[in-house]
Amino acid sequence: MKKETEKKSKEIDGLILLKNELLTKIDQEVRLRDLLFEKGKILESAINLALEILGYKAENYNDGNLELDHVITPPEGDRFIGEAEGKDTSAINIDKFRQLATNIQEDLQREEIENPAIGISFGNGFRFTKPSERAEQFTTKCINTAKSSNCVLVRTIDLFRVAKYVKELNDETFAKSCRDVIKNSVGKIVDFPVVPKKL
Repeated sequence: MKKETEKKSKEIDGLILLKNELLTKIDQEVRLRDLLFEKGKILESAINLALEILGYKAENYNDGNLELDHVITPPEGDRFIGEAEGKDTSAINIDKFRQLATNIQEDLQREEIENPAIGISFGNGFRFTKPSERAEQFTTKCINTAKSSNCVLVRTIDLFRVAKYVKELNDETFAKSCRDVIKNSVGKIVDFPVVPKKL
């Protein structure tokens, strides 16, 4: 009787662990969808989750003097600072570039930082419009400013697509190719690789 009880207890523990893993997966799926429709802190959190899925270390930073939406470090060793913005019915404009430039400079003034980070603007424009029907996420002025300021532009609807694929198939090679594309997209909009398998 005691052995049977212990066996059932182990089975129950295993099922509880499986349940918790499934709940975590469901939570991540819901949070990834925030890349399509949210703004503010909810969008920032979804971006950090997507970047972590792609293999980055991504977190918010706030030391009381300096607050950064995203401090992003890939395994390859570069360093990025990101600003996120969602717009209800319009494209992302240049408003955030001033903040991004200031953040990069203030970050560089920190004693432990040796080199300036690369800036990334994450945009969720036209968030009230169905994703497949959205116009360009960034204004022409924003795209031109990215070129002159050597920043990277990332559409969060594109980030959703690649993060969802990597999460579901655990494709580390594809995740690495996404990181490479981001690194090589300074001055322009990131054009992520095509997802190998239709989800």
